[in-house]
Amino acid sequence: MNQMTFAKRAVALAVLSGAAVGAYAADYDLLVLTPGDPPKSFNAFHGGGGLINFNDNFLFELLLPGLTSGSLIDIAIPSITGAAFTSATLYAGTPMTPGAVVVAASGSSTAMSFMQTPTPAGKYYLNVTGNSIAGVSYGAAYNGSINVAIAPVPEPESYAMLLAGLGVMGA
Repeated sequence: MNQMTFAKRAVALAVLSGAAVGAYAADYDLLVLTPGDPPKSFNAFHGGGGLINFNDNFLFELLLPGLTSGSLIDIAIPSITGAAFTSATLYAGTPMTPGAVVVAASGSSTAMSFMQTPTPAGKYYLNVTGNSIAGVSYGAAYNGSINVAIAPVPEPESYAMLLAGLGVMGA
């Protein structure tokens, strides 16, 4: 009888321990981004005590090609919130049909960024993964932004100089 009670308690403890570690996945639609528009800001909050793992996708579409850059920063309030990033990667396509990696962000566990990357028109998503910082009581919170700059277009004079240079080399 005592062994049966011990087994029930052990199972209950295992179930509760598993429930204490939260895992969150969310998709956020940033809609259409246009080159030259102001940067698009976004934020995410995953509440709860204990260790929280998150895996967020920020979806957007480009109707015109551009140079895409982005950044993430932890919103840390000591003992209350804090996020530790493990990765941030920009993908072409949609999360349901994973596409090619466009660029992986670099930085630290509290701030990551990627620089201007040529991106043709199409659908993209920024995948952000991480967890809450140990000792926080309310979860993980972070802020980010995505900016799409207008891709530079060579001036006609540049083409003329290129052709002149090729002509000189040919002569």
